[in-house]
Amino acid sequence: MPATYDSESNIVFVDYSNLKSVELIAEAQRLHDEARSHFAGTKVKVLVDIRGAMMSSEAVRALKDSTKRDSAMVEKTAVVGVTGIKKILADAIAAFSGTHTKYFATKDEALEWLRKG
Repeated sequence: MPATYDSESNIVFVDYSNLKSVELIAEAQRLHDEARSHFAGTKVKVLVDIRGAMMSSEAVRALKDSTKRDSAMVEKTAVVGVTGIKKILADAIAAFSGTHTKYFATKDEALEWLRKG
């Protein structure tokens, strides 16, 4: 499942892992639309897994746009799978959206940071 929500810790887990660019673009738009209806007026923490995802310029643009639109409802974001060129792209997305974003090697490390407050 591409996205799940843990209501106890208020964390949304977004799984873009191994998606091709076109799939990632479609999923980013779908999740944005879904988040708007489910989390309106709520601040959530977000864990994004991009391990193995293909990042075209169109995918980066789609993520920048959806991240910026959703920034008012995001307290902080942890991203897993940021290596190589993805670090530069992720930095650009985070800077554009203005979200508090941090990168992690593992999902467990990311969850620990998100749960700290």
